[in-house]
Amino acid sequence: EGHIHSDLPGGGQSRLTDFGLALMGPGGTGKTAVLKVSESLTTFFAGPETVRKMAPSNAAARILGGDTIHSLCKLPYGKVTLSSKRGRLTKDALGCHRKKWRGTLAAYIDELSMVSADQFLQCDVRMRQGKMRAEVPFGGLAVNVCGDFLQLPPVSKDGAKKSLACALDDVGHQIVDPEDC
Repeated sequence: EGHIHSDLPGGGQSRLTDFGLALMGPGGTGKTAVLKVSESLTTFFAGPETVRKMAPSNAAARILGGDTIHSLCKLPYGKVTLSSKRGRLTKDALGCHRKKWRGTLAAYIDELSMVSADQFLQCDVRMRQGKMRAEVPFGGLAVNVCGDFLQLPPVSKDGAKKSLACALDDVGHQIVDPEDC
């Protein structure tokens, strides 16, 4: 259940809080179309730079009209973690990242089934950093996701990347047997 707050009538800063939308279903059912309609409504009522759209692949990002998750969330490649020297953002990169996310109210993630649990947690961290709101999930953004967990699993050469379809604890460890996912 979400709430819309407006600080000043007729031009004040608006923001969505505690809002999330998850669209799950088989391919071809219109999940991406629903995300696009939701985006249109958000930008109509809140302004043009209030939505960031992303997908794990370049092809899916283009269909959505957004960026790849790696590009938009500044995620490291390979086995590099956000806390490692190569995974941390420099002062300049962090400043640019925060500038990009400053006016954002909502984040749209398409093809969620292709996003590994680790990448989803990294997106959460980067959105918190971008919004400078480390205390709330995804920096307080309205997060809208869609995908089909029976369609495409996360891409992984060695099978180490776990699907979001498997239950995880707060630090990203699996709670259930992977064979059950």
